[in-house]
Amino acid sequence: MMAVQDRLGMSGTSKIVTALIVDDHPVVRTAVEMLLTRENIEVIGKVADGAEALQMMRNLQPDLVILDIAIPTINGLEVITRARAASMAVKILVFTSQSAASFAGRCRRAGASGFVEKTETLEDLLDAIRAVRAGYTFFPAEDFLQVETLQASSHTESEKLATLTDREMMVLIYLAKGYSNIEIANELTLSNKTISTYKTRLLTKLGVKTLVDLIVIANRNNLVG
Repeated sequence: MMAVQDRLGMSGTSKIVTALIVDDHPVVRTAVEMLLTRENIEVIGKVADGAEALQMMRNLQPDLVILDIAIPTINGLEVITRARAASMAVKILVFTSQSAASFAGRCRRAGASGFVEKTETLEDLLDAIRAVRAGYTFFPAEDFLQVETLQASSHTESEKLATLTDREMMVLIYLAKGYSNIEIANELTLSNKTISTYKTRLLTKLGVKTLVDLIVIANRNNLVG
């Protein structure tokens, strides 16, 4: 299912490896902490939202971040982008309910070191942690074949979803979860008017007419965890 890819560079074996866990589900944070502890990785922080995650990344400078995508305040994709823009040396492993088909490539291009879906086993996550810790990237093999697959038809839903910006994708996820425009605006720290604009763009880009259609597409493509 998963494939270890490019070598990124080894870190010193004598150094204590530290990690930050970013997930808005307490049970997930606890499970990931137990897994990291088994690997002799010191968990120096656990947070539920992207803004606090970035602050802790700056202050604590962890070696590894286990990051969900659909988190409050600043979504995981933006966390990766801002971390790379700030030249943070941290390795980021995405662990999320969002589908690899729609998000693995986005995370890789943003600068993540790996991607694991929460539908996989903890052993898969453990493999990813070990690979990233050793200096490799770890992404689903199908992510690297996605472009070739999408060329089969210029009108597939997958290709239409691939044209969405990261922010548009996040708005689509929140809409599919039943959030109102105001609630999404609060989550993404945007105005209600801006969310309405994003919704209009989504309808146009995905070639549908109603919110129900957007929700159906999101669920059909496993965008909602």
